[in-house]
Amino acid sequence: MAPSCLLILVFAGCANALNFTSVLEWSYDSGFEVDPRYLAVYEENLFLSLFKHKGVQSTLTWLQINATSPKLQPFPSTVPSGTDSCNAVQSARGIEVDTIGRLWALDNGESTCPPRLWVFDLTNNNKIVQIHEFADEVVPNSSGKRWLLNLALDQSENGWLAYIVEYYGRHLVVFSFERNYSWRVKIENKPIGAVALSPMRMRQFLYISEWNSKNIFSLPVADLRAGAKNASLTLKSTSASSYWSTVMTMDDKGILYFILCTRFVFKWDTNSPFKEEQLYTAESEKNNLTSFTLDASGNFWVMESSLQKPELKLLKARVSQGSYLHNSVTTESTPREGSTRKGKKIVIGTTSGPPVNSGSVLVIALACTTIITLVTMTALIILCCHLINKRRSQRETEEMTIFRPESPLYDDVRPESDSLLASEERNEEIMHYDYVVTSGPSSPVLYEEPYSSGFGSHTSSEGPNLENSYENVAPEFSEPALYLQAKLKYYSDDS
Repeated sequence: MAPSCLLILVFAGCANALNFTSVLEWSYDSGFEVDPRYLAVYEENLFLSLFKHKGVQSTLTWLQINATSPKLQPFPSTVPSGTDSCNAVQSARGIEVDTIGRLWALDNGESTCPPRLWVFDLTNNNKIVQIHEFADEVVPNSSGKRWLLNLALDQSENGWLAYIVEYYGRHLVVFSFERNYSWRVKIENKPIGAVALSPMRMRQFLYISEWNSKNIFSLPVADLRAGAKNASLTLKSTSASSYWSTVMTMDDKGILYFILCTRFVFKWDTNSPFKEEQLYTAESEKNNLTSFTLDASGNFWVMESSLQKPELKLLKARVSQGSYLHNSVTTESTPREGSTRKGKKIVIGTTSGPPVNSGSVLVIALACTTIITLVTMTALIILCCHLINKRRSQRETEEMTIFRPESPLYDDVRPESDSLLASEERNEEIMHYDYVVTSGPSSPVLYEEPYSSGFGSHTSSEGPNLENSYENVAPEFSEPALYLQAKLKYYSDDS
């Protein structure tokens, strides 16, 4: 065993965090060696891509997990088996089942058959819905110059995309299902071992493990969706092992699963700083963990091979989180029925939205109650302010009414006619002159030489006797105008 793997065994310990149970165990038939590359699970069916060893008739196979005596069969049965026809899958590599029941199978091809990507509709009698043949400038068509490994699927606004590992070319291949078009993305000339995609609800990065390296990188998914031909990698973590991971996958919570040293399954929560956590260790040093996958309902499947009988085991453990392709998973521990796909019986299913727990419901209820309370209090405050302003306006109106001239309060004191007001105004005008208005008889008697203090012709040294100066001689007038006329005449004669 390599020293780095011994370090993993020492520091990680031998305890397994997951409780795996054996689902299938079988031995190799005489002259037929089953060496799985990748696996996928859909409903009660297991799909395996196999290395092309002697006696292997088809590199893409399947079996029924719940069958009494499960046996590997070529997939699909409608396509001729064998390596002498390019109408069949020649060398199956990475396989994946999307959310609508389609199996995507990567085919490395053969010397006379180009590399391809096959898409089968598992809900419609395994019908072939797409066969994409890679152009030579994307994936070399010459045998020995290409080495396709695995793939990850992305459901974007513009349709389905596949991110494909091509080791020899040291680049990434992107395929668009709707456009039936693929292109090459250069990634700093690094050999890629495996890829994994962020979960659907927070899809931001494609994670890449570097072949024969401790490093795991990431690149933005937005760049790949936009059709970028070059991408910059960001170092995300450095594994404790010097051995690379050729298998990685992600669950719907952002947990990255990967195999190290072909014997250990680890996980890392990509929402936190890098920290490896051991999940499973192969039973023996001579056993290898060839591949694993997550299904839609939160089951973790691992294929373990051994040099002893039984040579092959299919293990399963419950992790509660589903595949990265799904938004959520069910929490049932037993298979359930129900499907909307052409009446087929579904054993493994997903919910249409994220699971709802009581804590979330309580938080939502409290938030709604708080919002309703605030709205009600605001409405009451506005209503009170409106009533106060209305009352204040009524009070000011009442106070102004008291001082109006039309108010009955002034009925007894207002002038009875406008003549009095006119007389008062005339008196004010007359007061601007130097005279005195008194009341007198209706026919005036003019006094020829009135006494003038300091004016006129009076020059008595003794001074005036003011006590009775005008007794019996003061003119009396009934109208101020007559008096004014008399006085003016007096001053005129005197001059």
